Amino acid sequence: MSNQPGYVYHPSTFSPELGHAAVDVFLTHSPADRFFDAASAEFKVGEGGAIKYSKIVHPWQSGQQLRVVAGHFSLTDHSGNTVQGYSLGGDLAISTEGDVTLCRLTSTAPVFNLQDDPGAVGRVLVGELESLIARRQAAWGLDDAGFNNRLTGVDPFQFFLASVAKIDDRLKNFSGAAPNTRLQAVKQTVRKIIETLKNAGKWPASPPQLDEIL
Repeated sequence: MSNQPGYVYHPSTFSPELGHAAVDVFLTHSPADRFFDAASAEFKVGEGGAIKYSKIVHPWQSGQQLRVVAGHFSLTDHSGNTVQGYSLGGDLAISTEGDVTLCRLTSTAPVFNLQDDPGAVGRVLVGELESLIARRQAAWGLDDAGFNNRLTGVDPFQFFLASVAKIDDRLKNFSGAAPNTRLQAVKQTVRKIIETLKNAGKWPASPPQLDEIL
């Protein structure tokens, strides 16, 4: 156990990398001699028209499969230190064996480690993604359950494509505006994502419309 880190991100399937393919979190009840000694993990979960954060600890005795929706997730170690990540939704498999509970988040869309370099794709993109989600939620008015069900059920990769396309369209409206450091960073990141997806044959001629899928 001493050589097992508290969490491991799986390599991206894209080149150059776009976030990560998945993340494993190894939870224990008491401290062990390892990198980031994970004690708990919190994921944003959707079920039955409701969305809430579920805190996972060892040993885990509830459901073994949870549907994660787009949003931040956090990992906390036994010393109280916290690291964050971001997913566009996915499936969380939870299993307990011996003195370890494994949480594995897989997704059709990239999973972002927010501890990465500030210029990394995830760090630049997350604020834009959260803004898009907030706007779509507002468009649903008082129908919280309807929005929650839609966010829970949307395919993460389709949501990723639609979000990137929406951000790209919005940035075109700023083409004549005065230079803005943050917007320039977002613009460069979006261009990188689209180019990478095109090279991988994953960028459609007509990307899905965010207003239609969410």
